[in-house]
Amino acid sequence: MQDDLLVVGFDLETQTEVHIGERPLEQWRTLGYGRRETVVCFYCWHGIDAPPATRVPLLARGRIGGLVRPHFAHPANMAPPGGHSHETVWHINAKHRLARWASSLPNVTRVRLEQWTEQRNRRADVHVDLADGARLALEAQRELITDELWQARHRDYATAGIQDVWFMRPDTRIPHVLFAEGIPAWTLYHRDAAAETRLGEPHARGP
Repeated sequence: MQDDLLVVGFDLETQTEVHIGERPLEQWRTLGYGRRETVVCFYCWHGIDAPPATRVPLLARGRIGGLVRPHFAHPANMAPPGGHSHETVWHINAKHRLARWASSLPNVTRVRLEQWTEQRNRRADVHVDLADGARLALEAQRELITDELWQARHRDYATAGIQDVWFMRPDTRIPHVLFAEGIPAWTLYHRDAAAETRLGEPHARGP
């Protein structure tokens, strides 16, 4: 199951985002397609690739130890034409996963999604306040960003007193400038709920 294809559920009763690993499969099947139908596609319900409030109850597929990882899926012929954008799916999953992870840490006092800086020139995917007063901007980068654009964002965050941390989509090339600056480049994998980082020296560019 590729990271880009993971479907997130939305529980209509609790009005919260839900993920397949949070409950046993049989519980999700009880709440999904053909039964209670209170767990629907997060993206369709929120108007992503479909009209807002499009209600598509989800199927919970797979089995523990099976060849295919447990996952949510649209019922046959109920997905948007062409399916959801892989980049959009990864980015939304990444923001919410990073926010949940940050909220679980003992030294974190507040976590906010899509938070503007005071100057309103940058909006962090996930803004994190730490107990010692430090502030972080967790950025989920779904496509290649140019060195110049990264430097502009990094500079604006530094001016605002915020440390930016960048998480790349798998198979997205890491900007050359991160290696030049000695900054870790994180790759976020939804499939395994894991991230890895790479450090290195920049290679000389060709002509």
